[in-house]
Amino acid sequence: MRPLFILFVIIFRISSINAQEPLIKFNLQNGEARTYNISEIEEINFIKSETPFFLIIHRNDHNIKPVFSTKEIESITFSDNQTHILILIDRKSFEYALSKIDSITINETDMGNYETVELCNQIWMRKNLDVTTYRNGEPIRHCETAAEWQGAYSKEEGAWCYYNNSDSLGEIYGKLYNWYAVNDPRGLAPEGWHIPTDEEWKTLEMCLGMSQTEADGSGWRGTDQSSQLAGRADLWQDGNLETNANFGTSGFSALPGGGRGSNGAFDDIGCNAYWWSSSEYDATLAWIRILYFLNSKVYRSSRDKDYGFSVRCVKD
Repeated sequence: MRPLFILFVIIFRISSINAQEPLIKFNLQNGEARTYNISEIEEINFIKSETPFFLIIHRNDHNIKPVFSTKEIESITFSDNQTHILILIDRKSFEYALSKIDSITINETDMGNYETVELCNQIWMRKNLDVTTYRNGEPIRHCETAAEWQGAYSKEEGAWCYYNNSDSLGEIYGKLYNWYAVNDPRGLAPEGWHIPTDEEWKTLEMCLGMSQTEADGSGWRGTDQSSQLAGRADLWQDGNLETNANFGTSGFSALPGGGRGSNGAFDDIGCNAYWWSSSEYDATLAWIRILYFLNSKVYRSSRDKDYGFSVRCVKD
């Protein structure tokens, strides 16, 4: 039996918050749920266990949902006047106004249990990354407009968006990130994962049949590796990739999520899949991979760091 995951001390107060009070919800894997008014709780203490639990803050001012692992949280307290929640991680306090929060949930679920595929001793996620916070819980900048996207680049600041700012497309294709998010020292990949280097992409390509010489080249390389990587034929436009006999055999499940250009414009959904590597080409460029619906080879090139591309993670 796993140890009890959480100990919380509830002190009932005489006064409560004037505005509509946010709730704090504990969701257990056995289906049990417990809900409390935040004014009822003075402090939450976590008992350390091997299985992390996740605290998610549902804010009402925008759609970023900060996520914290209980393995990292040192304490959760509330301000004396019950207007703010204070989360302490590594001696740094994250403060959120309760008036900006709809609810807080603590989920007994393993968010590290991603669907994976193992290819030649590499374990890859089978979906594009879709996180709104860095590994330490700090939010990644969300840029919807072209001006916001370009503004993040001017500051060399990490940013994300959904294609065409569409939540429904995001559910299918994941998020688009600029390279500054990929390279941020706070960590874009979840705990236990990392963004693949250019060399790790080559390892995957050679696992699927590329030679070392082909993998080291640039432009279109290999033979049918793109077809082996692809997934969901119904999402790709008709072309050489989709009709290839080896379509989708690797289990990588690549989808044509398109990208976002330096000017903030979206393009190529249904046609191209783009992924960052963590490897720089030079001060302004980083290595990427591209799958294209009219070609069953894999394209290796570099792009400006202010582009928005998908991200796949590899297990540490």
